[in-house]
Amino acid sequence: EDTVDWWDLGYDPISRRLTIPVRDSAGHLEGVIYRRLLGDGPKYRYPTGFPRSKNLFGSWKISEHRTVCLVEGGLDAIRVWQAGYPALAVYGSSVSRDQVRLLNRLGIRKAVLFYDADAAGRKATDTSKQLVRQLEVRTVRWSARQYALREDPGGLPLDKIRWMLDGHFTDSTYDS
Repeated sequence: EDTVDWWDLGYDPISRRLTIPVRDSAGHLEGVIYRRLLGDGPKYRYPTGFPRSKNLFGSWKISEHRTVCLVEGGLDAIRVWQAGYPALAVYGSSVSRDQVRLLNRLGIRKAVLFYDADAAGRKATDTSKQLVRQLEVRTVRWSARQYALREDPGGLPLDKIRWMLDGHFTDSTYDS
């Protein structure tokens, strides 16, 4: 319930989809993402004209953080936040040059790449390493079993996310 309130999540009974508000880095509402939870078809439906490559989901939540996880989708970011780590979603499978500029404007100094354990996620990790090279970059290592299962951060138990991210964060916020 706290997560639903903190992210202003909702549910649209007509489309039977989760609703996720999209905000810019200042917190201004730009639209609503519809996320399919069951069935076939695209997982996400974005607002018409929404420039995904120029925004980062969660950017309005990270004002005091200098280290973030970069993930693919909004639900991945929400799940990583639930595990206690700030995360930004790139609205797809790789960070764009505009998103890198936004990371710089936000004062991010370190990025932990935590993309899905599938071919697109591995490719996104390689591409993102090149694009965010001015930051200190770490990558989450998926096990061979996780690659076989094609897991993603949004589907992992919270303790597994914490275990995978241990040692990647140096912000004093996360010191024990």
